[in-house]
Order: sequence, then structure tokens, then C-alpha cells
Amino acid sequence: MLQSIGIVFAGSRIGYVLFIVLLAMYVYQQTASFSEPKKVKVLMAYLAIPLIFGILAWNIPIIKERILYTAGIRYDYRYNNNKFVKKDNPVKQGRLLLWKDALELIELKPIFGHGTGSNMTLLKEKYKEKNHDVFLEREYNTHSTYLGVLLSGGILRLAVYMLLLCSILYFGIKRRDLITTSFFVVVCIVSITEMIFRSQGVMFFAFFYCFLLLRKNE
Repeated sequence: MLQSIGIVFAGSRIGYVLFIVLLAMYVYQQTASFSEPKKVKVLMAYLAIPLIFGILAWNIPIIKERILYTAGIRYDYRYNNNKFVKKDNPVKQGRLLLWKDALELIELKPIFGHGTGSNMTLLKEKYKEKNHDVFLEREYNTHSTYLGVLLSGGILRLAVYMLLLCSILYFGIKRRDLITTSFFVVVCIVSITEMIFRSQGVMFFAFFYCFLLLRKNE
């Protein structure tokens, strides 16, 4: 319960997605052996959880603004940093514009990429070329692990990364281990909008990858 409240007040949109997906996985595992009447009752109880927190989140102005911003409904921030988002400013597209810049660079060397350590140099040059001053000042990365891997190592490096992820899913399903499968889901979804392979991210991924694959089922 406390973790759920923390997710709501953190205002993380990817956190909301993970919360719903992981809750659905947990409920499915817990109710798999239940009779139909009992399963329906338990499902109704669990469905009330995201509904309650959804209503709570919607009534917190700063979180509501972030959701509307993500959906492309409103770009004028009253409670968030309104200096970052200006009317008719292309930067208001946020990650979509970041990804577009990264994709233009990836298209130049799609197979082998531009080389390890080249991402920020290339991105800064692209931001300068496109006059994306906010991105340049804040030194934004690709905000996507998949795009970051493609940019530095091309399709070949991305294939290796996908094999690592598939190995996690394979052992999770083979062992019927919800924790390992949940780790796979978390990494896959977070990789869409965040760059995992930074200092803390590398340690996080490496530790849990080895730990979960080597540990014995209880």
C-alpha cells in the first residue's frame, strides 16, 4: 500500500504503467488456481486498487498536468515548470523530439552504430543544428535505452541487448518465477523512455540479472 501511494505522489507516468502491468501479473498468478466465483471477487477487489489511485492521482494538479501533457491535450503548465514549455515551441514535444533527433543520427550508421561513447557528442551537435537549445543546455541523452544502444552500437548491439532480455524472460517462464518475469517487464518498459546504461543503471541491471538467473527457486 505504501509503495502504491509513493508511485502516485511521484507523478511518474512510466511508474503508473509499471504499477498496472505488474499488478495484473501478480493478480493473475494469485488467482490462477481459484474457483470462478472466488476469482471474480478477488479480481473486483484488485481492480478497485488502480481505480482508487487513479482518482487520487487525477485530483493532484501537478500529476494531472503531467498526464495531460503526455497525452498531448495540454501543454501549458501551471504547477510544473512553465518556463520549460512555451507556446509554439517545438521542444514541447519532449521525448518525441528527442527520439526524432536520435533516429536521424541512427539512420546514418544503422548496422554498427557510431561507436561507444559517441552518443552525447553526436546528440549535442544535432541539438545545435536543429536549434533545440533546451536539450543542448540540459545535455539530454536519448531518453530511450533502445535508441541509445542503436546509436552507439547499431542493430548488432541492440540484438545482443534483446538476447539478454529474452534470456531473463526464458528463465522466468521456465521457473514460473514471477520476480524474474517482473524484472524483465520492468526493464523492457523502462527502456522505452529512460536510458538505463548509465553508472547506476549498469550496476542495477548487472546485479539483478546475475542474481535472478543464478538464484534457486524457493
